Amino acid sequence: MGCLTVLVASGEAAVRQPICSVLAGAGYDILECADGEAALTRLFTQGADLLIADLELPPQGGLYLLWRVRLHSSVPFMLLGPPHDGALIQALDRGADDYVPLPCRPAALLSRVRAVLRRLRPRSAERRQVVVVGDVTVDLDQRRLFVRDREVVLSPTEWQLLAELAANAGRLLPHEELLTRAWGPEYRRDRQYLRVWIRRLRRKLDDDGDEPRYIHTVPGVGYMFAPPQLAAVPSSR
Repeated sequence: MGCLTVLVASGEAAVRQPICSVLAGAGYDILECADGEAALTRLFTQGADLLIADLELPPQGGLYLLWRVRLHSSVPFMLLGPPHDGALIQALDRGADDYVPLPCRPAALLSRVRAVLRRLRPRSAERRQVVVVGDVTVDLDQRRLFVRDREVVLSPTEWQLLAELAANAGRLLPHEELLTRAWGPEYRRDRQYLRVWIRRLRRKLDDDGDEPRYIHTVPGVGYMFAPPQLAAVPSSR
């Protein structure tokens, strides 16, 4: 994908500078900002492949910056903040691609940055698969989702999760396996993280009622896409 640019925004130099240092050392181009307004200006004038922002970013916070960015852009966005489930849920529900609890070791942060950026890379072409379950059609090759003949746009993270579920339609995927397949081994124990993304994906599928039709939960074990008798159907090219 060539040299990627990461915009790092935090009002705390003690947070911002170590992140910039480790990412620069890993070969990323860095844009550094100390407040949200500067971050918006640099994002829309210079561009970036990933934005990392502190939840406490001045003047109005990282969530406000996320809202402003999502009005115009789907650029991958990571938020940094306290290790609270409430902050995680709020960040992901508002469109963040990841939420990283602070403090975070530089190697762990770098691993999560790589995981977010991996979702932007198209997979190598394999046999085309189209999964049809009820009113939902998932074209795994074209990376397209249709619900009742209406195309639904997914974020890279939502698509990554749906692709793993649909490619294994009818098979129970344990939490740890699904997290590893969709995001990488560094996420394998983040069950709350997975629950939040499953809830977001169910909303996109119009499947967030009391009895989900497409993404089924096996409590304490994992998730399964579609009943066992419905499997992925490969189509000819």
